[in-house]
Amino acid sequence: MNTLSQHAKRMAAQGMLLLLLVLTTIGFSGRAFSAEAGNDRYYTDAQLAQMLAPIALYPDSLLTHVLIASTYPLEVVEAQRWRKQHQEWSSNRLTSEGAKQGWDPSVVALLAFPNILDKMSQDLNWISDLGEAFVADEGRVMDSIQDLRQAAYDADSLQNVSQIQAKRENDRIIIVPADPQVIWVPYYDPRVVYGTWRWSAYPPFYWDPFPGYVVAPHSLFYWHNGGVHISFNFFFSTFRWHERTVWVDYRHNHYRYVPYRHSISSGGQRWIHRPEHRRGAHYRHESLQQRYEPSYRRDNNRYQQVQHSLQNRPQPRDNTKMKHPQDYRQHGLTRDNRTHNNVRPTDAKKWNTINHGHSSKR
Repeated sequence: MNTLSQHAKRMAAQGMLLLLLVLTTIGFSGRAFSAEAGNDRYYTDAQLAQMLAPIALYPDSLLTHVLIASTYPLEVVEAQRWRKQHQEWSSNRLTSEGAKQGWDPSVVALLAFPNILDKMSQDLNWISDLGEAFVADEGRVMDSIQDLRQAAYDADSLQNVSQIQAKRENDRIIIVPADPQVIWVPYYDPRVVYGTWRWSAYPPFYWDPFPGYVVAPHSLFYWHNGGVHISFNFFFSTFRWHERTVWVDYRHNHYRYVPYRHSISSGGQRWIHRPEHRRGAHYRHESLQQRYEPSYRRDNNRYQQVQHSLQNRPQPRDNTKMKHPQDYRQHGLTRDNRTHNNVRPTDAKKWNTINHGHSSKR
């Protein structure tokens, strides 16, 4: 019964988080983006640049995790609250225990980066827009990231940065950690780092500096004293820039940055959105609703039916507390009529009363 109680509590918590997500999205719908009627593009280039500006200069692997996790906003909020309850744990323990919570691996990986989780959880409109833009057209999102990186490169903002390396590869700007086993999360002012902003009507989203961050000498980047040392399966996703896709490899443990060539040869596959990890959070755009929600509802209904049958199945007989004939008579039953009594196996409370002599606590 403890397992059922924990499951019920978790389902109730997810329901509250889903309600919070819906209400917040509705309450700030004026800032939400929408596609023009008859336009296949969900967001304009200006809108994409605006929402990507705070994260486009993150190391590639970290950025893929943020993009994938943004498609599952409810799990991000749930993970952020769970992390606050265990903030004294190490990154390794957080990710190890977090992997048991049923979240997508991208969400689990972000448990080691509390500042990112906090920002994603605080702005539900931003994470919802970012996630839907990525699901709708990951190629355009990647193109926008490259445009922003090129702007930062042209403004000399990527020079003299010791914690990350920005290099060109086939006309694409790749950003990798300077130390393959340490991930530094940069903070920067997107109103400055990209030089002259192209879209005056869509200024870049600005975040307040992360707590404890200080600006590096002769640089526009802020850093915390010490990066995140990778000792867990972090490098499982990567950009394939020339194909404008993201690839994942969930079967291998990678503790160092893995270029896409190696990840593909080791058994990686193109990332596929998994709507079951949205936990019932609806899509804003109708075409995404039509594409993903019917299959989610079908799979979720099957899941709920299984859970219902498991919760209402008869409890196994405890031989250590075997009933004697007088115990059956106590409940108005005899050996002859107890099987014909109006006590159904699906009535868990009565069933447990007969078999165990007391009511089960839920």
